[in-house]
Amino acid sequence: GMHKKKFWLKIVLLAAMVLLPLGCEEGIDTIIPEVNFRYAVNLTQHPYSLMGIGTSAIIQDPLRFPSPGDVPIGYAGVIIYKASETTFYAFDRCCPYHVEEKHQVNPDGALAVCPVDSSKFVLADGLAFPVSGPAEYGLKTYNTSVDKQILYIYN
Repeated sequence: GMHKKKFWLKIVLLAAMVLLPLGCEEGIDTIIPEVNFRYAVNLTQHPYSLMGIGTSAIIQDPLRFPSPGDVPIGYAGVIIYKASETTFYAFDRCCPYHVEEKHQVNPDGALAVCPVDSSKFVLADGLAFPVSGPAEYGLKTYNTSVDKQILYIYN
């Protein structure tokens, strides 16, 4: 009867209160500002040609951005991770703990590490969640597709 209905209503409200904060964090990418780009990487060129499965690299673009202060692509540069011969993940280098300062994480195999606050992010699953350090958000992820020897990175 009525008593049972109230009980279920409480349960539903409680569940909503618990799950609501999670719903907001689904836009986990929104902490890093959106910068629209589409970028092509020739996988036969150094240093990408040397990448083994389970390794990562920073996208370097000296031609378009000769000055060291410039950010190549994305918000603070991009790291790629080679998951298989034809699968690559791409992440923004901006540490989500230092968004305004644009502190750049560095690739370290299957991890990315922030040199400023020591936050570590797992690249291997394509999600780049933090596993240690103060960062609470994952790295911003970008779309990738491989066509023959070209890796496209875009958002």
